[in-house]
Amino acid sequence: MLKNTVSSDGLPDLQSEQPSIPIPIDRVGSRGIERFITLAESEQPVHLSVTCLLNVTSRQRGGHLSRIVHALDAAMAEASFRIKTIGDFVRCLWYELARINPDSTRIYAEARGRTVLTNHERYYGSGAPAFKPCELVAIVDGERGQDLELMVGVRAKMCLACPQAQAAIRWMSTKNLSTSFNQDQVTEILKTVPLPTHNQLAEGELLVQVPTGEESRPLSLQLLAIIEEATSSPTYEYLKRYEEGLCVSSLHWKPRLVEDVIREAITRVAREFVKWPDEMSVRMNITSFESTFEYVLDAQTTITLGEIRSASVVGDFISLCAEERR
Repeated sequence: MLKNTVSSDGLPDLQSEQPSIPIPIDRVGSRGIERFITLAESEQPVHLSVTCLLNVTSRQRGGHLSRIVHALDAAMAEASFRIKTIGDFVRCLWYELARINPDSTRIYAEARGRTVLTNHERYYGSGAPAFKPCELVAIVDGERGQDLELMVGVRAKMCLACPQAQAAIRWMSTKNLSTSFNQDQVTEILKTVPLPTHNQLAEGELLVQVPTGEESRPLSLQLLAIIEEATSSPTYEYLKRYEEGLCVSSLHWKPRLVEDVIREAITRVAREFVKWPDEMSVRMNITSFESTFEYVLDAQTTITLGEIRSASVVGDFISLCAEERR
């Protein structure tokens, strides 16, 4: 027998009634809810796309999904005077969802915000600071009454130079040059002239689990720098002729596989956050759109800081960094 429920105004409340088949639903909710927000970690407005998902127990027919928008608007109101980072915002949203949906025991909140970060440490030849279009990301997935796991990160474009093709070019160039130059001269030429290879536009997303007490710390520029330093080259809004030449030359001196970028980036995370606990997670994924080849490449990994630190060479390197910071 279904339980008939009626709201305070007399309208039937089908969401609250017992289902005819008492099976729980893991997740139900809304994706792609759009809002604009101002955050201290970005000098530009942030265009949010929000996802909210809730579980529904076997005793409840529906998830009261209209409440999601009410929770989002409450979090937006809080953001107008207290919230500084996208991580702050998503934590606030999670608690609002928990407050307004008391029957849900597991809640997932995610915000992705398109914005333009200003890098005041990088300048073009004109003297203008570098602007970087990117996506700020924050995710909270947790059970009511348990410690929340907050992941924050950045998604941005990058440029990769293929080391495999470059190795083939080096081999062919060595053979061709050897007909006119001795071995020492060939070695010197190949050390002086950047060798060609095919380049790819790629997108990388780096997420880190933030420990308790660090939730309000702005991390976007720091994580963006880690991504860009791990790649062959950042992408730019524009470059003057000489700058463009330097950029193309330097990226060919720094060829990277997508796997190389992930390993380099997560190692840099462990170096940057030497005081964070071992159990904190790091998640990195890259999509390379290729140029010579027909299909895109995807690479991803999830690892803890402790697992990164346990690698012998990496561990020794990070230990030295920790000593330097003391």
